Order: sequence, then structure tokens, then C-alpha cells
Amino acid sequence: MNIILDACAIINLANSGLLVRLGELKNCHFWVGPIVLGECSSETAATAFEMIASEQLSKLTESEISAERYFELLDDFELGPGETECLVAAEQFGFSVCTDDSLARRASEEMFGAVRRMGSARLLKWFVEADLLRCIEASYSFQRMKDEGGYLPDLPEDFFCAR
Repeated sequence: MNIILDACAIINLANSGLLVRLGELKNCHFWVGPIVLGECSSETAATAFEMIASEQLSKLTESEISAERYFELLDDFELGPGETECLVAAEQFGFSVCTDDSLARRASEEMFGAVRRMGSARLLKWFVEADLLRCIEASYSFQRMKDEGGYLPDLPEDFFCAR
């Protein structure tokens, strides 16, 4: 599965220490666009560039994103530049969208359905399902994302443990 990450998801994953572990999710390939990289802090962007260099993350170029469609979706959904970039890439390349921005999640679901829309919580659940994290570690990581400023939903206590 190809998944494009927006800045919210990248930042939340970096804050939890799990951004660098995305390559462990073997059935997933993660992508990032140039606008999204520009929305990240220099430290998080540096981590992303290291991941790109080691092929744990792939980077789209500006020329791969339809500028015309970008401006159409920017007007249609009134999202930020990075979230809009993710929608265009998902539409063009059939990617799923990983975003923790509530408006971008709604737009993604409207465009692609719930199956191609996800947030960092689903990625944490996949880490647990792949036996890469224990349930308690996923819960701790999610709480750390929230403690670091991530606007994330409250989840049932057993969210990461339920299979």
C-alpha cells in the first residue's frame, strides 16, 4: 500500500519516535511531497531526508504534482498547502492519505472513501498488529503525540489492543 503523509502525521510520528520506524511496516510504502517537507521543523525535515536517502520514504517532486488540480482542490476544500498536496498526489497516484488534520481527513474520505483515509493512530495499530510494538507502547506513543501538541481524538482504552 502506498501512503502519502501530511505534515501533521509526520510531526506526530516524529514526536512519538516512530517516524524513523515506518520502514518496518513491510506492506506499506510511504511518500512525502515537497510542500509537506517545507511545513516540518528543520529537525523533522532532516529526519525525513535521511529516510529518503535510505529509501524508507519516497519524495515526490513539484513537477509530479498537477498545479492545476492543486489550485482546484485548494479552492474546493480550503485546506492548507500540504494537505492539498497530499490530496492531489493521492488522486494522481492512487495513494492512501495519512493525516491527523480533521478537515483533511474529511476531504480525504469524501474523495477516496474511508479505506484510503487514515491517521497516525491507524499506523500505530498496524505496528501492534505486526508485533512491532506492544499495545501499551502504542498507547504511550499516541499519548506522547498528544502531549507534544498533536490534536488527536480520544480513543477507547483498548483501541491499540483490539484485533
